[in-house]
Amino acid sequence: MSLIEVLNVGHGDSIILRPQNDCNFKDETFIIDLGPGNCNVTDFLNADIKNNRNINIILTHHDADHMGGFKFFFDKIQCLNKLIIPEYQNEITLIAKGILSLKGIYSAVNCSEFISDLESIVNNQYFLKEFISKNHKPHIEFAHENKNLCFHITCLNPPINISTYNWLREIAPNDLIDIVREVYSPEFARAMEIYINAYNNLDRYSVVSDSPLIDEITLTESDNVDFMNNITTINKANYVISFMMNNIQLFRRFNANPTSSNLRKIYNNYIKCTHDVCIVLKIQYGENKFLLSADASKKVFKRLIQSNVDISANYFKIPHHGSIKNINYKILNKVNPDTAIISHGNRFFGKSKDSLPNMRTLEMLQEKRTNILLTNDVIKYGKIYMSKNNHCKDNIVKII
Repeated sequence: MSLIEVLNVGHGDSIILRPQNDCNFKDETFIIDLGPGNCNVTDFLNADIKNNRNINIILTHHDADHMGGFKFFFDKIQCLNKLIIPEYQNEITLIAKGILSLKGIYSAVNCSEFISDLESIVNNQYFLKEFISKNHKPHIEFAHENKNLCFHITCLNPPINISTYNWLREIAPNDLIDIVREVYSPEFARAMEIYINAYNNLDRYSVVSDSPLIDEITLTESDNVDFMNNITTINKANYVISFMMNNIQLFRRFNANPTSSNLRKIYNNYIKCTHDVCIVLKIQYGENKFLLSADASKKVFKRLIQSNVDISANYFKIPHHGSIKNINYKILNKVNPDTAIISHGNRFFGKSKDSLPNMRTLEMLQEKRTNILLTNDVIKYGKIYMSKNNHCKDNIVKII
């Protein structure tokens, strides 16, 4: 019997895990990401719902190709138990909102693709906030390194504290406020002014921003258990401000000349951040070990390797649909998988001439004699390079 089912959702991720009998989640089901919304993922949970199994959703990050399928749970709210999201999800959403509030956005030329992607991330957060407040479920839980969902499932990423420059302590608040007023629309600049002042004068564990614009996209844990101290809380605010400061010249350039090429550079830096803080899971049942890496960046794996975290696994869900930008030999050697799982839809990104999964990624896996499981045929130059039918059979992982 398969432990994991990998759903063919086209370009996107969706994985079903039904824990074994020795697990305290043995009567519950996890679905890890929900695909882009082009197929009803709840169809694969009909038996679980019929048998009154609680459904726990893990959203590794809020990109549309991982969250779009949430809409299919609208009429199945009774079966939902937990919604597990990355620790830095609020901050990532606020950064996206900031990019959409740059002064140049209002006159941007040929930027609709980037703007649409960013809007979907922010709108997804708005939706979750409203949906959960109305239904009082699923219960929200944030995931971070060293968090054990159960004895068998451990979260390896995102880190609790991300190393950033301490802008809130090193730069005068008025100087930061002058910058946000310079680059952002008046409404968002005012919200950030409140945000900066609130965190700069932090004397409590939980900050209420007093800004409706920020509060309406801020999710909180359902049980109100706050494990974080002041240092961690301030660090998360510095993470938001660091993105602005690290990209300030790009912001100014875009505001002065709001073209697609200028926004692309900001957008690409933002996507790197979302991949840096996405959820990575290590799952082990007996001898079967799985590393589910979502869209984790090389930076994530570098941190894990340098921290001597055991990332070895029999089964490795290759990050970001097989992108060569997210994988290398050092990572593969550390994971040392017998089997690689690639969820993909042969999508091209930007100006790339090679669709995902990239040819170099496939070649690395072949060189290491790693078994490859695919959700779709791999198409290269208009021809089938790898047939799904030859790469979908396994006793532990089922491709659906």
